[in-house]
Amino acid sequence: MAEIGTNSNSLKLLLSYRILTWRKAVLEAVPEYGLTELYDCNKQLLLTRMLVNRLKKNKPRGKKLYWIIYTTYLSNQHLHNLNDVLTFISKKYENIPRSTYFRLRGQALKLLDNELENIINNNLKER
Repeated sequence: MAEIGTNSNSLKLLLSYRILTWRKAVLEAVPEYGLTELYDCNKQLLLTRMLVNRLKKNKPRGKKLYWIIYTTYLSNQHLHNLNDVLTFISKKYENIPRSTYFRLRGQALKLLDNELENIINNNLKER
């Protein structure tokens, strides 16, 4: 299976998640910043969480896909290597072999890209 490239919108969204959580904390702590920036930040964080939670509904591997994406991109602990990620997943959900992790992560990112594309298309239709 081909690896998801850097043109994946869901991957870009997921990679910005931790940075956005830090930015949100700064925006809430410093009253000089405008509410518009905080609103935009919250909106993007909410979209990311909503998309990832939709993975759980995917049959038959939804929970596994969710835990792979959550652990890799969203958890408060920024795990620096694959062994740490796999250990975290095994503690929270179940043991996942290394090769399965890469295959399922690719599937999850494709599903997220499709969901994101559907959301964008629906928003364009509503306008």
